[in-house]
Amino acid sequence: MKVLHVVASLSPQWGGPVPVVKGLTEAMANKGLNVTVFAPVAQGSSHGVIQLEGVRVRLFRQELFLKEWRAYSSELAERLYWEMGL
Repeated sequence: MKVLHVVASLSPQWGGPVPVVKGLTEAMANKGLNVTVFAPVAQGSSHGVIQLEGVRVRLFRQELFLKEWRAYSSELAERLYWEMGL
């Protein structure tokens, strides 16, 4: 089974959701699921992203869409539409 998680960030600076995503996706991968995570990342800051064991991670260039929405990536949105067959 394929599982795709789309998250706002994989940076530890985002706090609580990041370790939850790590635990959940790695546990799913350990059960034999094909797990992928899509996440936006600020340009040049992929070094601050957590590593996920057994999980495919795709990082997409982050864009400033709105002041309040800093995790937007048009590249991620396009890829998500493609993955879903829309």
